[in-house]
Amino acid sequence: MKKDPPSEENTEMNVLSSGAATSSIYSLDKIKEVENKNMIYGIDDRPPWTSVVLMGLQNFSVSFSGMLTIPLLIAGPLCMDKDRITMSQLIGTSFFMCGITTLLQTAIGSRLPIVQGASLTFAVPIMVMMRIKGPCPLSLNDNSTTEEVEFVREVANERMQEAQGSLILASLGQVIVGLTGLVGLVLPLIGPITIATTLILIGVPLIPIASDACGTHWGISSMCILLIVFFSQFLDKYRIPCPGRKKFALFTFFPILLAVGITWVFCLILTITGVLSEDPSERGYQARTDIYNEAIRNSRWIRLPYPGGN
Repeated sequence: MKKDPPSEENTEMNVLSSGAATSSIYSLDKIKEVENKNMIYGIDDRPPWTSVVLMGLQNFSVSFSGMLTIPLLIAGPLCMDKDRITMSQLIGTSFFMCGITTLLQTAIGSRLPIVQGASLTFAVPIMVMMRIKGPCPLSLNDNSTTEEVEFVREVANERMQEAQGSLILASLGQVIVGLTGLVGLVLPLIGPITIATTLILIGVPLIPIASDACGTHWGISSMCILLIVFFSQFLDKYRIPCPGRKKFALFTFFPILLAVGITWVFCLILTITGVLSEDPSERGYQARTDIYNEAIRNSRWIRLPYPGGN
């Protein structure tokens, strides 16, 4: 049987569809070309170990604020906020457990390339539970005696042990939900609205902590923020010559690390020259780099946290 010759309409449609397909392929090729041009390392590439270490340090510094949220929120109800040594132990314990859970989830868990932080889900119950126990019996200051400090630490350790036991029991509920597969029944009910609301609830508690920390010296805080924006948005296209290797994308890889380092060195210079006041009541005191020297000297460098321990 002879095929009918293609009509003008069909010929025109074929040409248009062919042109659209060609245009689509061309657009995809252009997108891939732009992506490859802007991409420094591919999926199968292995960056130098020095870059990996520094990028890991920067990732940790970015996650730093999130991991600090829980200790800063519960330090007051646990009567630890005025004792810098006990506060350092609380923060160290939080970081230690975040590291352990990160290793577990990257090795035998979901294996996501993320830093596993503490959950804000348990922070509010701890704060409510400690509020029921009443306010702290004593508030420490620079003139507190050794007996007063030891008394407050005993109260803080007692409250911490009570909070630890509650967390262990509450965590068993999550284990049961995960092992029994109950989460699969709830998953269809989780949509964009639920996720967006959850993210907002997670982010809102960070606002007062960040504002209070920045409010101790808005000049230094603004300097750090502006440096991060300047390095990441305006200098990211520039490459720095390095001996023995190609030009290095320093500002692309380490905008936050550079900004924090430069800001800290600037504060160190202001501290050494006496520009920042040594009086705790003065505004510039919180920007000094030596206000935590005592806590660093008196804290243990190696400490293994364990449930029920101090």
